[in-house]
Parts: sequence; structure tokens; C-alpha cells
Amino acid sequence: EEGEDGARGGGGSSPAAPPPAEYALYTHRAEGLRVLGAEDAVEVRLAAREWEIVVVAPVRAEGEVRWAPLGLLDMLNGGGAVLSSSLALSSPPGEAAATAVVWAAGRIGAFARPAPLEVCVDGSPVRFEYDEGSGLPT
Repeated sequence: EEGEDGARGGGGSSPAAPPPAEYALYTHRAEGLRVLGAEDAVEVRLAAREWEIVVVAPVRAEGEVRWAPLGLLDMLNGGGAVLSSSLALSSPPGEAAATAVVWAAGRIGAFARPAPLEVCVDGSPVRFEYDEGSGLPT
């Protein structure tokens, strides 16, 4: 089906969402997290026979809350484990609820600012660590 702008797609003439302003980048081997603007670049240098995997996730924002699920951190393609995610403002004002659905069990990581008040797995609160410097809760 062709839309008003000539693009082919699944119906409706609603405008596409604007691209994210920021992206979270997680390096698998170095276990590092950086947030870059959409126009920023990063250089990765590798010696011969070295490798790195970089997970790139769009940062969603609601009010002052920023969130990007990175996936299962101990898997080589852990970003591919994220089936869906959402971020929505909640009550009290200024707080938000972020969710991620992943296809397997493991150590999940995300970029979150400010620090989460609580992390739940299948609706039950769990212990978590938060790195203030990078914004990585695990």
C-alpha cells in the first residue's frame, strides 16, 4: 500500500516518529557504556586479531527520564534479545516506568537517567547495581 508521501507501508498516513536525539552504545568486551548525540561519531580501534561488539540502542525520553535497553550483557549479540521496550510517564509526577521484554534469562543492562528507584523481573523486585558514571543499571 502506498502512502501520501509515496512510501510503501502498512497503512495510514500518520507521520513517522522523529529519529532519536541520542543513542546508547555498549561495548561487549570492554563493558563500557557511552551516550552519543545523533550526529556524534565514535572511533573504535582494534589490534590485529582483536574484536569488539557494540550494541547501539536509541535513547527514549519522557520528561527528565532517559532510557535505552541494551539487552543481555553476557551474550555476544545481547542487543538482539530485546523483543520490545517502552517508557511512559507515571505517577507521582516526574517518575516514569520503563519496561523491556527479552527472550531469555540473563544479566540485562540498560542506560537509565536518573537512577531507577526499583527494578523488577516478572513483577517482583530484584537487587540491582547502578553505575552513576555511565548510567548502567544491571
